[in-house]
Amino acid sequence: MRLLLLLVKEHLPATDPTIAPDITIGRTPLVALNIMPLIVPAATLLKASCLPRVYPIVLLIPLYINATTPAELPKNGPRLVTALSTELSRNFGGAVGGSRFNPSASPHAPPMDNAAKNEEPPGKSAPGEVMNDPTSSGETVLKETPGVFASLRSCDEGIDAVCDLLPVKTSQTPIFAPSKPEGEVFLRKSALLTEAELRDLARHVRQHIPTSTTQDDEITKLLRLFDRLLIVSSSSSLSVVHRVAAWNALCALTDHILAAFSASVRDLLWSEDLWTQLLRLYLQQSHNARPKSSKQLLSSLTDVLRRSKDDRRASLAVQSLCDELVLGLCATDLQSDSKAKLLLLKHLLSKDIVSLQDLEKSYNHVIGSAKSDLPFSDHVETLLFRTLQWASRGDLGSLVAQLLNVMLDGAEGISPAEPSKGASWVVTASGPIWAGPLSLALGCDPDNTLPYEAHIFPVLFSRSLADFVAFLRTLGLHSSEVGAQQFESGNVNEELLYSALKSGKALGLVEIVDDSATTVTSECVHLPLNFVAELASSDSRSARKAGLLLLITSHSVTRPLTASTLNCLRRTLPHMHSDTDAEYRSGLYSAVQQLLDRLRASSAVCARDTGRSFAQHGIVRTLQYSQSFLKWYLRFLIGELRPTACYQSHISALKCLLMLLRSGIDSAVGTEHWSKSAMGNTRWPYHLKMISKGIERMLLHLLMDSFDDVRQAAAAILEIHYAIEGSAEMLSIALPRATKMMLTSGRADHANGVALMHALDSMLATRDRTGLGPMARWLAMAEVILQSASEDLSKAINDYPLHGILTSLRYVLLRQPASLKDDACSQRLAAILQSVWKLVSPTLCEDAPEGHTTDEIDETPDLSSKALLSYCWRALKEASLLMSSMVSSSPRPAGKICNDLQHLCFIQLATLRHRGAFSTVAQTWATFCSLIKGEDAEANLTGWYQRVTNVLQASHTINTRRSAGLPSLLCGVLAAAPSDRLLQIAITDLDTLARRPLQQDSLQEGSLMQVHAMNCMKDVIKHTKLAEQSERHVPTAFRLAADSIQSSAWAIRNCGLMLFRAVIDRLLGTNDAYINDTTSSSRLLDFAKHADLLDLIMGLLRADDEKTKTGRTEGVFPALQLLKRARVPVERQIDVRDAVLALTRDASWHIRDKVARTYVSLVGANGRMDALRALLEAPFAGYNALHGRLLCAKYLLRKLHAEVRSSIRSNATSQAYKEVWQSLELVVRIANSGLGRECPFTQAAIAELLSQCGELWPLMVSHTENAALKKPATSSAVTSVAVADLGLLSLQEAVVRFNNATDADQWLEARAVFLHSQVISGHQNLDEPLSVTSDWLGACHSALRDESIYSREAVVGGLDKLHQLWSTLWHLDAAQPLLRSLCFLVYVLLNDDDEYIRISAAETAVAILRICGEHSGRHGLVPIVAGQRLIRATVKIWPTSRDLANVAVFRAFGVDYHGATSVASQLQRALGQSTDLFAEEKQNLYIDEAREVRVWSRVLMQTVPSAMPKALLKNLCLWVAEGLDVLTAHLKQHGDGPLGPSSKSEIFCLGLQVMYGAEVLLHLAERGVRLFVAPSQLLKRLVEMLAVGESSAMNCLWMAELQNTAEHAALARMQGVAALVQSVQLSISVP
Repeated sequence: MRLLLLLVKEHLPATDPTIAPDITIGRTPLVALNIMPLIVPAATLLKASCLPRVYPIVLLIPLYINATTPAELPKNGPRLVTALSTELSRNFGGAVGGSRFNPSASPHAPPMDNAAKNEEPPGKSAPGEVMNDPTSSGETVLKETPGVFASLRSCDEGIDAVCDLLPVKTSQTPIFAPSKPEGEVFLRKSALLTEAELRDLARHVRQHIPTSTTQDDEITKLLRLFDRLLIVSSSSSLSVVHRVAAWNALCALTDHILAAFSASVRDLLWSEDLWTQLLRLYLQQSHNARPKSSKQLLSSLTDVLRRSKDDRRASLAVQSLCDELVLGLCATDLQSDSKAKLLLLKHLLSKDIVSLQDLEKSYNHVIGSAKSDLPFSDHVETLLFRTLQWASRGDLGSLVAQLLNVMLDGAEGISPAEPSKGASWVVTASGPIWAGPLSLALGCDPDNTLPYEAHIFPVLFSRSLADFVAFLRTLGLHSSEVGAQQFESGNVNEELLYSALKSGKALGLVEIVDDSATTVTSECVHLPLNFVAELASSDSRSARKAGLLLLITSHSVTRPLTASTLNCLRRTLPHMHSDTDAEYRSGLYSAVQQLLDRLRASSAVCARDTGRSFAQHGIVRTLQYSQSFLKWYLRFLIGELRPTACYQSHISALKCLLMLLRSGIDSAVGTEHWSKSAMGNTRWPYHLKMISKGIERMLLHLLMDSFDDVRQAAAAILEIHYAIEGSAEMLSIALPRATKMMLTSGRADHANGVALMHALDSMLATRDRTGLGPMARWLAMAEVILQSASEDLSKAINDYPLHGILTSLRYVLLRQPASLKDDACSQRLAAILQSVWKLVSPTLCEDAPEGHTTDEIDETPDLSSKALLSYCWRALKEASLLMSSMVSSSPRPAGKICNDLQHLCFIQLATLRHRGAFSTVAQTWATFCSLIKGEDAEANLTGWYQRVTNVLQASHTINTRRSAGLPSLLCGVLAAAPSDRLLQIAITDLDTLARRPLQQDSLQEGSLMQVHAMNCMKDVIKHTKLAEQSERHVPTAFRLAADSIQSSAWAIRNCGLMLFRAVIDRLLGTNDAYINDTTSSSRLLDFAKHADLLDLIMGLLRADDEKTKTGRTEGVFPALQLLKRARVPVERQIDVRDAVLALTRDASWHIRDKVARTYVSLVGANGRMDALRALLEAPFAGYNALHGRLLCAKYLLRKLHAEVRSSIRSNATSQAYKEVWQSLELVVRIANSGLGRECPFTQAAIAELLSQCGELWPLMVSHTENAALKKPATSSAVTSVAVADLGLLSLQEAVVRFNNATDADQWLEARAVFLHSQVISGHQNLDEPLSVTSDWLGACHSALRDESIYSREAVVGGLDKLHQLWSTLWHLDAAQPLLRSLCFLVYVLLNDDDEYIRISAAETAVAILRICGEHSGRHGLVPIVAGQRLIRATVKIWPTSRDLANVAVFRAFGVDYHGATSVASQLQRALGQSTDLFAEEKQNLYIDEAREVRVWSRVLMQTVPSAMPKALLKNLCLWVAEGLDVLTAHLKQHGDGPLGPSSKSEIFCLGLQVMYGAEVLLHLAERGVRLFVAPSQLLKRLVEMLAVGESSAMNCLWMAELQNTAEHAALARMQGVAALVQSVQLSISVP
C-alpha cells in the first residue's frame, strides 16, 4: 500500500514563486490541481488535503510552485505525487527547510521515495490517526492512503463537493463514518450546520472553549468545530439568513478563543493558522455576506491582531498583509475582493494596527523598486493617488472617502522634521498633500467627477479651511484686493476648480457676496457675485453649471436668497432652459428642484419670524423678493411654451412647471400629487395659482407636439389639473380639432396626442360619472374602422388611421383596468387584435416590406408603398402595446384569451420582417413569457423553446441578416426560465446548429440555419437579464465567432463578426463594440489571460492576398477596436504594433484611419519619439502606406498635444518639452523635404501635421522657461505655412476657378487670411483693404441667405482668422459700416442651427465686445447671451444709424422701403392644413421667430426717433393698422381656443409682429414722432382686439402682450394729459 507522508514543522518565511502566477490565479483550487505540476522539489502543498484537522479543505489555497526551471512543468499533464516530505509555507511561495526527498535525475521522471518502495516510515499508526514521530522531536506526521489524494485531484465540483474529504477520528458526534478494517478510508459528506444549530452554538460558544492545557480532546473538538463553522461560512449555496448565522457563530467562537484563560488555547489562532483562514474567508466571501456580518468578522480579525501585537507571528502576518493590501490598492481593475481589501485597510489604519509608515515600507518592498511614471517624489502622495483612483470604480466612493480621511489623519502625525520622510507632510509648498494626487486622479478620468464631488471633496475640503484655500490657489483662484480674480494661465484646471467651488459652497466654505474681489475670512471664502454671474453665462457648460449651483446651493437650506442673487438667477435661467445638451438640462432640473426646496424652507422661516415682535423690515422684504421671483419664474415658464419655441425650451419649461406644481405652492393641488421633498413639515407661507385656462389651452396644444416626451410631460400636468378642479370645457373643444388633424395627416404624433386627450377625457368621465363609457365608445369605433379597412384598405389609409384608435384604447385601458372583468370586453379586444394582424400581415411579413404593396392595391400618388407600410407597422405596434397592457393589467383576461393572444404574439414574431414592427412585438413576447409561473413553468417554457427551434430549423425561414424576430423569441423564453437548465440546452443546440456544414442550395436561397443560430447566440450573450447565467457560455460563443470569421460564406462571416462584437462587449463591459474613440473604459482586456484571443486578433490583422482580393477585411475593424482597449503582453507588443502598422498600406481610407488611431494607442509614453521617427523617416511602399503613416503621426501629435495641455504639473520637466520640441522640428523638416508632394491626399495630411504643430508651438513657448528651447528658427518654420495663392484673387477672379463648393470655401478662408495680413502689416492706404473687406463680408452675407455656394462653416472659419482686424478697424470712421455689417453677420450665425457654428460665432462676438469695451471677463459667452450683448452693444454704439433701423424693421416685421406682404395673405397661407404623412422640418430648428421679433422691436425702441426714415415709417404704420383689422376680424368670425389658429407657429409669430409693431409706433408717438396713423386709432384697434380675444379664448401670450401695450399707451397718454394740465396751471399762476 502506498502511503502519503508529510512532515510539518514551524513555518519559515516563504520563498518567491518562480512560475508565473497567472497559471493558477483566478481558478478554483480543484481546477488548479489539474493544471499545476506536482513534482518534487517543485511541490504544490495543499493546506487542507492532508492535514484536515488544521487546514479545512474548504479553503484549498494552493501554495504557488517553487520550480527551479520551466522544464519541470510536465507536458503530458500532472503526475501523481506518491510521497513527499517538506515544510508548509505560510504565504504564497515554495517550501523551504525540512527533510526533502531526493529529486529524480530526470525532470519528468516520477520521484523515488520510500512509499514507492512500499517502505513504511518508523512509528506506523492506524490510517488517519496522528502520532508522534520518534525520529524528530516536536514534529507531527499524518499518514494517509493515496486514495484520498487521488479522489481529491479528480474531483471538480466546487467547494461544497469537497467538504467530505476530512478524515478525522470518531467522536461523540461523528462527522464522518469510521474507517474500515482494511485501512481504507471511507468518507461521507458532512451535512452543513443548520441555522438553529448555529444560533444555539453562538449563544453557548463558551462551553466549547477548553479551560486547561491538558484537555487535548477538548482542543481537538474545538479545532473540529472551527473547521465545521468555516466550512458552512464559506459555502456559496447558503441563504442570506443562514450565512448571517454562520458568520455570527464563527465570530463568537473566535472572540472566545481570543479571550480564553489558557494561553495554549489563544495560541491556536496562530499555531493552527486560524487567523489566516479567517482572513482568507473575509477577503474571498465578504462580498457575499451582509455588511454587518463582514464588519463583525473584520472586528474579530483586528481584535486578534491588537491583542497579539507582541507576537512575532502576528507581526509577520501584519507585514505580509500590508504587502497584499498595497498590491490590491495599486490594482487597475475592480476585483471581487477589492472592496474587502479597502475596508480592511481602513479598519487597520483607524485601529492603529497599521500605520502610514508601514504602508510606505510595503510600497517600497513590493512596488517601489519598479520604475514609476507618476510625478510624485513621495510614496504618501502615491498611495493617496492610488486610493483616489478607486473612487470612480464601482460604488466605492464612500469607502474611499473614509479611507482617505484615515490616511490623512495618519499623515498629520508624520513630522516633517524626520529626515527620512522627505516631503511627507500634509501641507507642502504646492498646497495640501492631497492636491497633486487629486488633480492627477481627476485628470486620468475627467468625465467621471460625480463620485469625487459626492464623496471625496466633502471629506478633503472640510478638514481644514486653510487646506481648501491653498488648494484653490493651486487651481489658479487667488484673493485680490481690487478687481476680479487673477488666474495663472497654463496652470488652471478649470473643471476641477468649478467642482471644488461647488462642493465648498455646499459645505459652507464658500459664500457669494456683493463685492468686487475674492477675500478669505476665518470662516469661508467670499466670491464676488459678478464672478459667479460670469460663470453662469460662460461658453463652458461645466462653468455654467457651477455658476448656477453656486447661486442656488447652501449648507443651510433655510438661508434666504438675497435680492441680488435672485436677480442674477433671472438673468441666467432663460438661456439655461434652451441648452441643447440633454445631460446639462438634466442637471438644470436637479438645480431647480434644489432652488424650490430652498425657497420653500427659507420663506417658511422668514414668515415665522415676521410674526415676532423683533422681526426686522429686511425679513419682510426677503419674503417679498422670493414671492416675486416665483411669480416671474411662472410667467417665464408659460412664455417658454409658445408655439415658436424650440424643443429644448418646451421640455425644460414643462418639467420645471411640473416640479413647481408638485412643490405644494398651489393650494388646490392635493398632497397625493406632491413631490417627496414637499411632503416634509415645511410649507409655503404663500400660494400661487398655477394652471389657468390660458395655460390649459397651451398644454392641450402641446399634446399634439412632434416630440413624445413633450406630449407626455404636458399630459402629466393636465392629469394633475383635471384630477383636482379642471373642467371639460377646453378639452371638449380640443378633442374634435385634434381628431380632425389626425384624420387629415395620419401622423403618429397626432394620433398619440388624440389618444392622450381621450385618456384625459376618460379620467374626467370617471371623476364626474357622466357620459358613455370611453372603453365602449372606442371599441365600437375600432370595430367600425377595421371593418372599413377590410373592405377598402386604401380608403382607410387616407381617411381612418388605425393606430390612433388603438393608442386611445390602450390609454383608456391603463386608466380603467377594471373593464377587463367583463368577458365581453376582453373578447372584443382580442378580436380587434386578431383583425389587426389579419389586416397588416400581408405587408409586414414580406422579406422586403419597403416598396411592397398588396395585390389588391396599386400604387398611386395618393397611396404609396411608404404610406401603406407606415399604416401597417404603426397599427401593429399599437396593437402589440395594447396586447401587452391587457395581459399585464390587473385583473387579467380569462386564461383562454391569454393563451390565444400568446399564440398570436408567437406567430407575429416568427413571421414578421419589418424591424420596427418585430422590435415592439418582442417586448410583448417577453411580457407573455415572464407571466408563465407556477409548477408547470419549466415544462411550458420548454415547449415554447421547442417551437422556436422548429422555426429556426425550417428550410423556408428568414432571409434577413439579423434573423428578424427569431432571436427575440428565444431570449424571451430563456429569460423567463426559472433555472439555467434551458439556457445550457439552448447554447449547446445553437452551437451545434451553427457548426453544421453549409449546403450549396441553402446559400443560393439566402436562408441559412447557421446564420440564425449565431444571431440567436449573439442576442443571448447581450441580453441583460441573461447576463449572469450566460457568463459561463462566453468562451463557447467566442470559439464559434472565431471559427465563423474564417468562413468562405459572407453571411457566416458577417454573423461571426457580430457575435465577436457581442463577446467583446461582455469582456470589456461596453454597450457597443463601435464606441467612440474618446470614450474611456475602466476595464482593459488582459491578453495574458486570453492568449487564444490575441492569436485570433493577429490572424485577423494579417490579411493575405486572397482576403484583399475578395474584400474580406471585415475582421480588421473589431480586431483594431479590441486592441485599443486591451493590455498586450510586453513580449508581444512589437509583433502587434508591426502587424497594425502593416495595415497602413491598405487601399481603404477608413481602414487606414482606424489603423492610425489604434497604432497610437499601442505606443507607450517612452517610445513616442522613436515611433514618430520611424513613421516619417522609414521608407514606404506606395502613397497609401505614406498616407497611413502620416495619419499615425497626426494622431500621435494630437495625443501629445492633449496631454501637454491637460498637464497638471506647472514645473514640467525640460526633458518632456525637449521631446515635444524634437517632434515639431522633425515634422517641419519632413514637410520641407517635399515628401509626398505628388499626391494630393498626402499633401493634405502633411498640411494637417503642420497645423497641429502650429497649435503646439505657442503652447510650448508659453510653458518653457529654458531659453535654450526657444529657437526662433523652429517657430518661424512651424508658422511658415504658405498662404494659398487663391487668397490673393478678387471675388471676380476667383469665381472662374471654382470647380466645386470646396474651392469656394477655400477662397473665402484664404481671402480672410489675406485681409488680415494686409491690415496688420501696416498698409498705408486702407481704402483698398476696406473695399476688399466689404466684398468679403458681402460674400459671407450671401452665404447666410443661401444665395451662393459658400458654406456657413467657411464663414465662421474666415471670421476666426480676422479677430485682430476688427481692433484695427474700430478706430477708423470709414470702417464703421463694415463693423455694423460684421455685427449683423455674427448675430445671424449666433442663431444658426449648427451648434458648432454658434459656438464659433460666439467667440467672434466676444472678440467684438472686448474691442467695444462691453465685455471684460476672461470667459467666453454662451451663444444666446453673446447675441443679446452684441445687439445691446450695437444699439449703444450706433443709436442714430439708419442702417440699423432698416435692418431692425425688416427683421422684426418684414417691412422695407417697398412695403411688406399683407397680413391677410400671410394669414391665409398659414391657415392651410398640411396633409403630409411625414412632415418636413423647418431648416433652422434653433431660431425662435417670436423671440427675434421681440429683440428687433426693442432695438427700434432704443434708437433715436430720427433714425427711422419716413418712407419706412409709413409702410410700417399701414402694415400694422391693416394687421390689427385683419386679426380682429378673423377672431370675430372663427374664434381661437385650444388648437385654434394662434396655436400654429406661423400665425402666432404673425400676431406678435403686428402687436409689437403697434407698440413700436406708440412708443415713437410718445417721443414726438408724427405717425401716418393716429395713435388713438392704433390704441382703439388694440382695445377692440383685446375685447374680442377675451370672448374667443385667445392665446394667453397674445392677451398679455395686448394688455401690456394698451395699458402702457393709456398710461402714457394720461401722463401726457397730466403734464399738460400741470403746465397750464403753472402758466395761469404766473402773473
